[in-house]
Amino acid sequence: MGAFGTSGQRCTAASRVIAHEKIFPELSKKIIKRTKALRLGNGLLETTDVGPVINNSQLEKIAGYVDIGKNEGAKLVLGGKISKPLPGYFFEPSIFTDVTPDMRIAQEEIFGPVVSLIRAENFDEAIKFRQLC
Repeated sequence: MGAFGTSGQRCTAASRVIAHEKIFPELSKKIIKRTKALRLGNGLLETTDVGPVINNSQLEKIAGYVDIGKNEGAKLVLGGKISKPLPGYFFEPSIFTDVTPDMRIAQEEIFGPVVSLIRAENFDEAIKFRQLC
């Protein structure tokens, strides 16, 4: 929920996950599985996990970042589309892999339900990547 709560529209949203390469495959599977189970809908209902974004401009901005990520070589493994479960501005919870720290989706705040999974060879590399992001 650190990434998708409030639809990723807060400065403290976990928009990047940097993980050691030994745990990366299993962690990625778990994150993807949990994300697939999230329920998109009315943000005021307890049964909803991910509500709408603030407006159409933000919705288009999020879609633009998804395109940027794909164009830069990141692999979209989940989501990536505008959704219409209800009237409003909904974007599917989205996950990228094969993200490198120099990519815009790793460097810039998207303020939407998009997470970049970044693989690190060791602790020092993870710290270095974090400083780059």
